[in-house]
Amino acid sequence: MTRFVDAYNPATGIKQSVPEHFLDDPVLGRTLRKTPSQRALDGELGPAPTVDSTVPEIRAFAQAADVDVTGLSRKDELLAAVLAVVGTEPLPEPTPTGVVVDVMPEGDVETPAGVDPTSTDGTLPADETPAAGDKE
Repeated sequence: MTRFVDAYNPATGIKQSVPEHFLDDPVLGRTLRKTPSQRALDGELGPAPTVDSTVPEIRAFAQAADVDVTGLSRKDELLAAVLAVVGTEPLPEPTPTGVVVDVMPEGDVETPAGVDPTSTDGTLPADETPAAGDKE
């Protein structure tokens, strides 16, 4: 199964989702780079900075993630710029294969009343035929 990643062309800034193997191809990948948020999701950048991080730590992360922070000097501005590019959501824990899996525990699915849980078409059983309709 092909894994897609977010990549961009540094010359144009156009972002797109491409098969991961395109990045290693000498022709297809010559103008593609993973986005900073994709690199963060893949664990290539390490943990993102937090409000407890120092200014040098935030600057180092920004440089590693290719986030432009020139002209920013305050800690809150630097952190906001980095998190705007990399993302603010906590990163999911990857599985050994690198694929994030969200599994619902068995028994958490409620079946609506009147629906046969073994039915494959998902329709309610009909008590009357469509031709019977409502009689006034």
